[in-house]
Amino acid sequence: MDKLSEKDIQSILAKHFWLKGHKICCSNFQGCGYAETDFMSFTNANFVYSFEIKISKSDFKNDFKNKKYKHSRLKESKTLTKTTGVPNYFYFVVPYKLVDLRSVPTYAGLIYINEENKIEVVKKAPRLHSKKCSTFLYKKVLKMFTERYIFGSSYFGYINKEKKKQREQTTKPDLDN
Repeated sequence: MDKLSEKDIQSILAKHFWLKGHKICCSNFQGCGYAETDFMSFTNANFVYSFEIKISKSDFKNDFKNKKYKHSRLKESKTLTKTTGVPNYFYFVVPYKLVDLRSVPTYAGLIYINEENKIEVVKKAPRLHSKKCSTFLYKKVLKMFTERYIFGSSYFGYINKEKKKQREQTTKPDLDN
């Protein structure tokens, strides 16, 4: 089996969860209080699932060092009065047996992508809270998809690229004269 990339795993998750009834799925989402998440899906009952994809053991370990605030919110989700930015369910997704179940925190589930590129739920994620997704979050995700479709990135990313191109063109020496 070839080594899976994050994009490969995102594609596997999208197909799997869409077939399970999660009709809105997105990759690399950040906004509405959510830290950057590798993959996110929404159920018909308006519950949010968030997936953190790790393709190496060091990547998994570094997640706890580099995203301390995110993990503290997930860990304390049962006691938070405001759950903005906290999904209903949170999973780590890794290639088969990359991470041992004992390494996974109590607030997270664990999914392996096996040798056939199929999903194996090793540990079901606990429900972190029961508040349903807001219309605002749905609109933000759909807006992000539209921007990616039209501009190939976020609108602001597109504008910044265009400004950079203009700066480069105006600062290039005119070699024809």
